[in-house]
Amino acid sequence: MELIQSSIVAPAIQTKWQVEKGYIPCRIFKNISYGKMGLTNSITVNKLFNNKLIYSDNIRELLKKGMDFEYNITQNKDIVIELMNYVKNNHTYVNRCNFILNYLSNNFNINIKKK
Repeated sequence: MELIQSSIVAPAIQTKWQVEKGYIPCRIFKNISYGKMGLTNSITVNKLFNNKLIYSDNIRELLKKGMDFEYNITQNKDIVIELMNYVKNNHTYVNRCNFILNYLSNNFNINIKKK
C-alpha cells in the first residue's frame, strides 16, 4: 500500500489478451482505494468506471497523461476522491457477497437472512 501511495503513478496495465477479452484486474480497484488515480490501457476497465479513468491504449501516452494528472493533483483531488468512494460503495468484498446473496434470493427463491 505504501509503495502505491508513494509512487508517481500506479497504472493497471494489461496484456493484449486481457484487453481483448475484457478482463478486469483487481489491481485497478486496489490502486484507486489506496488513493491513486486509475490509469488503464483497457477500454473495458475505463467503461466500468464511467470513463473517468485516465485511459490510452498507448502505454507511453498513458504514463504521460498520468504524470500530467499527478503534477496537478491539487486540482484533480476531487476526481480521485470520487473514484475512491465509487470503489468503496460498489466494489468491495462485502458488496460482492451481498450481490451474490441477493442474486440467489431473487432468482432461486432462497430466503437469506442478513445480519
